[in-house]
Amino acid sequence: MKRIIVGIIILILLVPGCFAEEEDEEIRQLYVISDGLNGRIRPGKKHQKVASFDMWTILTPTGRVSQDQMWIEIKTAEGDLVWCNVNYLSERREVIHVYTLWEDGIKIRQNRGSGRVTGKAMQNEILEITQVVMGYGKCSRGWVDLSYFIEDCD
Repeated sequence: MKRIIVGIIILILLVPGCFAEEEDEEIRQLYVISDGLNGRIRPGKKHQKVASFDMWTILTPTGRVSQDQMWIEIKTAEGDLVWCNVNYLSERREVIHVYTLWEDGIKIRQNRGSGRVTGKAMQNEILEITQVVMGYGKCSRGWVDLSYFIEDCD
């Protein structure tokens, strides 16, 4: 019995992170995926536009997100703080392909995290993800929670 316990302890020490809880990965940069993305003084389209960003501009998020998770605070190159709509941002510049191993499939939703279900991604079905924001990926049928998917490297 002691040998088994010692073996488990050695395994934990040799492979750090395998048994520890994963920490939330902080978003380090976002790409603008639209021409003329507006930066606003507060979250929401009704608020004053104070900045504009071109396609593929790299932005630095502060980590603050609006309550409805539709707006993210950005620190501009000049050091100003503005709010941008997440529908025009992506953590990845390239398209990725993902699949799930879940036998019952994974729900595809109209919006990130919530909203009307628009379909299901079935087991081993390859989805083309064109946008990644805060752990969700956008495919042609809506948004999926990427924590249930594996990136297809082929």
